[in-house]
Amino acid sequence: MVDIDRFRYPNGNRPVLHNIHFRVPAGSKVGIVGPTGSGKTTLLLLLVRDFDRYDGRITVAGQDIRDLPLTDYRRQIGYTPQTDFLFSTSIERNLRFGDEQANDRRVIETARKVAMDQEIAAMTDQYKTRVGQDGTNLSGGQRQRLSLGRALIGPEQLLVLDDPLSAVDAETAGQIEERLVTAKEKTVIMTTSRLSTVDQLDWLIVMGAGTVTEQGQPAELLKRPGWYQNTLQEQLRRQRLEEDLNG
Repeated sequence: MVDIDRFRYPNGNRPVLHNIHFRVPAGSKVGIVGPTGSGKTTLLLLLVRDFDRYDGRITVAGQDIRDLPLTDYRRQIGYTPQTDFLFSTSIERNLRFGDEQANDRRVIETARKVAMDQEIAAMTDQYKTRVGQDGTNLSGGQRQRLSLGRALIGPEQLLVLDDPLSAVDAETAGQIEERLVTAKEKTVIMTTSRLSTVDQLDWLIVMGAGTVTEQGQPAELLKRPGWYQNTLQEQLRRQRLEEDLNG
């Protein structure tokens, strides 16, 4: 349960979040969308406890997350920030940082879930391929998918994902999100800038100016005039135009 009445950054003059209230049932897949600067990433920072001082409560099983030891709480979360961070080691080791006990089968299965299995298979050293400093020898989409795979491979039941597929093409992103949706054991809260695939999610939170402006099932929101309906239609129009130009 998320009930945030007000949050401002330390030394901030005014609230950046206010009146945010929604529920996340276990196993559900929740998307958070909205224009740049609407507070999406800030909300995720509160969920992963980068900040604990705010008016309101965020609860898990009825318990305020701030009452839990920070280390224990974060062990329950698989988190991918907007800025990808990769280690200067092999692809296999980067994935296993999410779970040191993962066997080879799980590593390969995770790579399939994030649509990297075929690309890795085409590399000379395959899963032993060394990732350069900050992943400089990988594309932006590959770096994002590898970071997402590291979160997926772990045992954490809650995944907090900050626009994890922004650099991935729409078709591949749709395939990956479909696999996320079918992971019934995972609860997923994710921001996204691409609206064409959110219809697969259970619930959608639309933010604007630091608050929730709309929320509901994606199919319901699509019928209501508002930011989501307008922006999705515009994104689909641009996508069709690009396909016509490239076709």
